[in-house]
Formats: sequence, structure tokens, C-alpha cells
Amino acid sequence: MKKKNPKNLVGELLFEGSKTIFNARGERFFVRGKLGKNFLHGDIVLAKITKKSESGRMAEVAILKIMERTQKILLGQKKGKYIFLAPNFGTIEKIRIEKNSLEKFSGDDAMVEFEMDGKFAKIQKIFEPTEHDSEVASILFLHNIPEKWNPEIRKQEKFLKNLYEKFEKIEPNFRVDSLIADEKNLLSIFKNNPEIAYFNALSSENETRVDLRNWYTLTIDGSDAKDLDDAISIAKYDDGNFLLGVHIADVSHFVTEKSPIDHEAQTRGTSIYLPQKVIPMLPETLSNHLCSLTPETEKKTLTCLMKIDKKSGKVLHTDIFESLIQSQHRGEYGKIFENFQNKKFENASLENTILNAFELFEIIKKRRKKEGKIAFETTELYFDFEKNSHTPIGIRKRDRNDAHRLIEEFMVLANEEVAKWCTKRKIPFLSRVHDEPSDEGMQILENILGKNRKKSEKILPKHIAEYLEKLDESARYHASRLILPKMSKAIYSHNRSGHFGLALDFYSHFTSPIRRYPDLAIHRAIKQYLAKKLDEKAKKSLNKFLEKTAEIATLTEKRAEMIENSVDKIYMLRFMEAHIGGIFDGKISGVTDWGIFVELDMGVEILVYLPRFHNFQVDNIVGAIIDRHQKIIFQIGEKKTVKIKKILKEDGKIVGEFIQK
Repeated sequence: MKKKNPKNLVGELLFEGSKTIFNARGERFFVRGKLGKNFLHGDIVLAKITKKSESGRMAEVAILKIMERTQKILLGQKKGKYIFLAPNFGTIEKIRIEKNSLEKFSGDDAMVEFEMDGKFAKIQKIFEPTEHDSEVASILFLHNIPEKWNPEIRKQEKFLKNLYEKFEKIEPNFRVDSLIADEKNLLSIFKNNPEIAYFNALSSENETRVDLRNWYTLTIDGSDAKDLDDAISIAKYDDGNFLLGVHIADVSHFVTEKSPIDHEAQTRGTSIYLPQKVIPMLPETLSNHLCSLTPETEKKTLTCLMKIDKKSGKVLHTDIFESLIQSQHRGEYGKIFENFQNKKFENASLENTILNAFELFEIIKKRRKKEGKIAFETTELYFDFEKNSHTPIGIRKRDRNDAHRLIEEFMVLANEEVAKWCTKRKIPFLSRVHDEPSDEGMQILENILGKNRKKSEKILPKHIAEYLEKLDESARYHASRLILPKMSKAIYSHNRSGHFGLALDFYSHFTSPIRRYPDLAIHRAIKQYLAKKLDEKAKKSLNKFLEKTAEIATLTEKRAEMIENSVDKIYMLRFMEAHIGGIFDGKISGVTDWGIFVELDMGVEILVYLPRFHNFQVDNIVGAIIDRHQKIIFQIGEKKTVKIKKILKEDGKIVGEFIQK
């Protein structure tokens, strides 16, 4: 039998600007030399390693042959008697459609699904304009994001679904009926005893779960959310202290390590949220059904149970364990906040939970303010569409209220406590690291903060937080726009480090395993520890895995942000195309030596070019454009009215001009 050449690898061919990259086994290789004129971005190819990695440089490969063509949907364009497909990236300039497919094509251009037949393409399907958004599809393909799951993953997904329906819905966790908690006594136990020993445990051959189905539990999410990662329960002790349970979907129960679904989840790294679709990290059967904490269904979770001091908001005791919950209420941010404001609730259990939650939220908020957490309010856009249309009919900023902030604070608290809990027990995990600003950033912050601190004192998060707190809304917007670009970018690391923005020494990502792979990784580590299987050999192996995972997760998060921003930009351009000549109010959001950016009240950013020849200068310290006499002409945060002049699609810019009302 012929042996495989160890230097030969199968992987993806990626065209990234002027570079050609080969991606295999989670490693990237540089493709040296010119390729033939028959390759497309995303092709699965066979490659031979020609040079090993050295001095920090990528190893090099030579491409031997194409194994599979993954790019199956392209724009078809009619040119004379022929129809050609226009690839996004690659060495093929155009692909000619074979003669027998010509009659299927009507009009000048359309998106088509095709198969290669020798040198020609055979049309499999022609998409209607409402079926396929070619611009969005191109961005996803450029970043190597698959919209469909491969057959191997669909097969595993179907198996999990069938297993769940046949067995676990009848006997969740194969429980013994006599072990079910006594509903009458459970609430009094919660009120008076924080120790985990007082909870009733469900046992099976493989795991022990704490039965929390009789503790009133709810989820609070957006109205359009389907992947419900987290739920909360809360109770108050007789002494006024709080017991907060943060329950997180136990995705690791379904997604076993090194399975096809696990490999794909690690490759995707995170779910990608677009205005008209979600590209999930996990198949929909898992993300929207089996794992999602939907109401009135028994769900496997990992619970972070925290006893919290009523005055300081500090956590007095933390337990983390496998649990079984049943959410009684599917809350939405707007509705929950409305309930709280009007003091109107569907039932007493919901009322007690929400009132206790908001009381605890205020206590934790005061604690975070004292610690110096920096509170930047970010803008998230919401696009309104008509049915079967890919052009927005409206754009607005997503509403944010204290229900959003409550859940954020509870999740931050759980992420912090999990990091502390793991560190104390020497469990390897991924830290969510946010370093302090660079030396250059610190120097600019020195100038911005001015007299708000002693010059000899090192800039801490609390100095920035205190400075922002003193400003009115307009000045805070101005300051935030100046400070945010100077902050470091948060990353994942297998080495423990703190989070500058949150002013925390310990921080992890634990609360979103349906949509983030690092959270799934920490769940596995915790469960391995709870099962007493985390010996020194296992820790060494886990550390090696986490080091690689940290790098991949940081890259995939950055990729997701780029995709989400690019797609948002497409929809902004489409919407504003119908408003050329329109007049809008906004605030200056950025200044350069060639133009001024204005964020409209709806959230869309407009570019106003400066005259080609001018005597203005940019002052980055105050975020302004000044004249030769040092007089401020334009400044970040200044209110302006603009008229839309034109759309530059290729540059992704909306150009306007200032007008006087």
C-alpha cells in the first residue's frame, strides 16, 4: 500500500490582498511563487511543504492540485452571446457558462449556483433577486464563512436531536423520581442556607446535577433572540444579603471534544449577527433548541451561585456546579423594564424576582463605580426591512435601558467569579484580557484628563471613569470619542491577566457558550475538574490546547466584527441612496486632515470633505480642526446639519456637506 507523504497537506487556499495563504490543521502557510490560472478563493487543495517555519516567519508550501471547489455561487453576467461568472478572488478572471445552460439565463445578470464541467460551468440554480443578497454573500465568502453545514455535521446534529427526543424528554438526565426536590420546602432552604449541600442532587452513572427546577428562573433577552445562553434566579436572605444564580447552557453536554461539531465551532469561533440573518457557531438544532434556555423546558446548565453582600455588593461565597433548570418566564428587555417602572407583573414570583434583581443591580453598580469601571455607551444599529427585500426602509439606534445593564452586570459578575474560582483551584482557563493603553495612548490620555489627577500618579481606570462621570451628555460623547481609540483591544489569553476597562484583576468569558468558543472551553475545564479528572497530565494538555484556542478565538472575534461592520455599511449605503439630497442632524464624530465625520441621530456616519487646499490642522488632543491662529473650527461632539450629496459604493462612504438651517 502506498504511504502518504507526511509533507503533503490538504487545506484551504485563501487570497488575501497581495498574499496567497494556505490554511490547514489550524496553521497558516505562505504560498510561494505564481499559481496557474485555475484557482478560486476557498478551493480545497493538496499542498507540499517546501520550507519550515523559522525566525517567526510562516512556513511555505507549493500547491499541487485542486481537491474540491467550494465556491459554488457567483454573479453571472451576460456579455454578447456568452455568459460569464465573475469570481470574487483567485487566479481565474472569468468562467464561461457551457452552452446547454444558456437558455436558463434571462436578463443581464443574476446570482447562480454552478458546478464545474471541465473548463466550463454548468448552472444548477438561478436565484431570484429577493433570494440571495450577493453583496453580503461576497463578504461572507471573502472571510471564509460557510452559510451551510457540511453533511458530517448535519449527521451528528440529527443524531443528537433524535437521542434527546427519544430519551431525555421522557426522563431528563435519567433521573430517579424519589430524588426530585420537594417543592414545598425548596424556597425556605434557599432563603436560609447558602451551602450547596442543602440542594437536592440528581444523579446518573456519568454526572451529578443539582436540581433547580423549582427555583423561579427567567431569561431576559432581545425580542428577536433565539439562542438563549443565560438565565437568572435570585433570592433574598433574612439578613438582607442576596443569593444570585446565573445559569448558563451546558453546551459541552451535547458538543463533545474533537467531534465534527466541536471542530467546526472552534473554526468559526463565534456566531456572527447580521441584520437579516445569523451565522451561528453551532447548528440551529443546538443553538436555538437543544441548548437554548427556552421557557417551560428542562435544560442542563452550569450554575454560578453567588452569595452577595447587601451593602458592598461584593461576593461572599461562590459555588459552580452542574445543574438542571426550567425557566418559567421568557423576558424581553423592553417589557421587563416597563414592568419594573410601572410595578405591574404577571405573577408574584416574577415580581419578587425582578424587584430583587433591580435592587441588587443598583448595589453592584455602586460597587463598580467605586472600583473604577469605565462606562462607555456604545451604539448598535437596528435596520427595518420590508418582506423579501434586502434594502432597509429605516435605520435607528437600538434602545438600551436598565434591564440591558442589569443582565450585563450580572454576567460580568459571573465571569469575574468564575475566573477567581478557577484560579483558586489551579484550573487552566482562557482569560479575557484588556491591557492598559500603549505609551502613546497614555500620553494622549494624560493631556485629556488634565487636572483630574496628580501628574505623578499612574492613569488608572477610575481616573477615566471619574472624568467621564463629571461631564454632561454632549461633553461625554466628545470625550468618549477621543478616549475609545486610545484603549487597547481586548483579547483572549491562556495566561491570567486583568481587564483594564472593567477595572478587574480576574476576568473570563463563561456566560455565552452557544455563541462563543472560549466560553465552551472553560465549561469543559470546569466539568473536568468537577469530575476529578483534571490531573497534572490533563492540565498540561489543556494548557497547550488553550494557548492555541486563545489565538484562534481572538482572530475569529476580529473577523466577526469586520464582517458585521462591513454588512452594516452595505445596508447604510443602500438606505441612504434613497435619501440623496436629504437633510439630517448629527454630531461630529471624527476629524482628519482631509475630512470630517458626522454621526447622524439615526447612527449613520457621513463624511464631509475639507477643501483640497486649506490651512487647517488637526488637534488630536482636543479632537478638533483648528486654523493657523489656533482657533477651533470644528470639534468632536459639535452639533451639525448635513445634506447628503452622493454615495461612493466602492469606497463605502456616504458624502455630505454642511448646511445652515
